[in-house]
Amino acid sequence: MARRDFPSRTEPPPPGISEDESSGIFAFPHGQQVALMIADERARGDLADLLKHGPYLIGGAELLKTAGVLVADVLAAGDGAPYDEVVAARVRDLRRDARADAAIILLLDRRWPPDAATVAEAAGAFASIRLPLVPEGVEAVVKSASANYAAQTRIADLTRQLDLQSHLTSLGRFTGGLHHELKNPLAVVEMNVNLVRDELKTLLEAREVLRSVVFAPMPERAKREHAARDFLARTEANTGDLSAAVEDARAGLARMRVVFQRLQHFVRQEQHPLEPVDLQSLVSDVVAEAAPMLEGIHVEVVAEEALHALAVRSLVHDILINLTANAVTAARPLSSPRVRFHAYAAGERVVVSVRDNGPGIPPDKQAKIFEPFYTTRRSDGAAGLGLAICREYATHMGAELSFWTAPGRGACFRLHLRRA
Repeated sequence: MARRDFPSRTEPPPPGISEDESSGIFAFPHGQQVALMIADERARGDLADLLKHGPYLIGGAELLKTAGVLVADVLAAGDGAPYDEVVAARVRDLRRDARADAAIILLLDRRWPPDAATVAEAAGAFASIRLPLVPEGVEAVVKSASANYAAQTRIADLTRQLDLQSHLTSLGRFTGGLHHELKNPLAVVEMNVNLVRDELKTLLEAREVLRSVVFAPMPERAKREHAARDFLARTEANTGDLSAAVEDARAGLARMRVVFQRLQHFVRQEQHPLEPVDLQSLVSDVVAEAAPMLEGIHVEVVAEEALHALAVRSLVHDILINLTANAVTAARPLSSPRVRFHAYAAGERVVVSVRDNGPGIPPDKQAKIFEPFYTTRRSDGAAGLGLAICREYATHMGAELSFWTAPGRGACFRLHLRRA
């Protein structure tokens, strides 16, 4: 490792290094780490001498996993191996052990042909330098590599920040939708539980009154019966329908249970192996299963024979059932409702689509239809999780879910699957 002489704390810091950057003992410059992976001691020493006055922390193999810049030599091709393979192997080995974003500079000697620099960059190196070392050229290349690494690091940091912000925004929408979805059934359950609690108190008092009448001595029974009548008169008007209250609470709990059951699709990390799926057969099964909801609707099925997708049959089935339900809901109000199923090949993909002739999706709602808890049919009891779950299923299979729509011409949802 090249020796660095850091001034003591009693000496003024070097130019560009403030007192605030001192450790208390040494003024330690915040320089870029440069790892010199060079076998030749003389070449390594010469390179360290050229860089020691720059803003770099120079080391050897101990910095391999942390350095942003690597300068490594390439042994001359031996055993008749083509030099481009030797260069590619050297870069590959460095990439395996170093930071993924490190800038690699290859040190080439006179034995390497003129196009070795181009070969090095094609293999993934940032640049190359040749022996004998030219100070200005070496400093320029290392400075450029250091700046490139800093820029890549900054981009990665910004990307992580954007990802985090996007995650937090999605989480906010998700929790907001969950709150909106559960707010009403929770209020119903709470109101009815309070009603049952109050009525239960009255019933317990009534039991004590009844007990006092039944077990009273005969001389006092008439008096206590009179008191019991007064109690009934006072409480009967305030007694609600407990059966209705319990039923309302049960319905609210059932609603919440359905929501949480559907949410499990977002949190389960179950892995399903992909396998060839006969789309013609699958579409036929879906149409047969959905026959009750498709009653009264003109159904058209177009499916190519011998069309197989690499997918999970149960997930594709659930996606198509959900898309069918949405298509039926959109088309049924029309005088001649129609739903069309189409399975066809599209290059390296196979596509299954479900189309309706309903009113289409309004432009202001198209960007939100895949968001959890977003629905235009909340009054019908929809939770707004169907399309969100379909998209999650598609992503799990490496597939895509897209849609086409036009006002008054319906909507068509397409599931793009890998071809088996």
